[in-house]
Amino acid sequence: MVVCNDYMNLTKDYLRNIPYYKVAVNNMVDDIRDMEESLKDVSVKIAPYDAMPGGHSDMNETEIKAASREKKLSQYKKRRMM
Repeated sequence: MVVCNDYMNLTKDYLRNIPYYKVAVNNMVDDIRDMEESLKDVSVKIAPYDAMPGGHSDMNETEIKAASREKKLSQYKKRRMM
């Protein structure tokens, strides 16, 4: 009785197709080189650094002013109720 081993058959197929895999790998390496060369021509600006250390606020200037006004208004209402 002959037992068929899938791993043996798969390994034989891989070994049989090694030349095709080598060509495919070489083509991919060439494609990567071409892409890297084309990316060298693209200029990418670096983000500006501020004098302020740390991260920035989640709100823009208008939102900060509005939040400040709302805070002052709520403080005024609290004082008025006392």
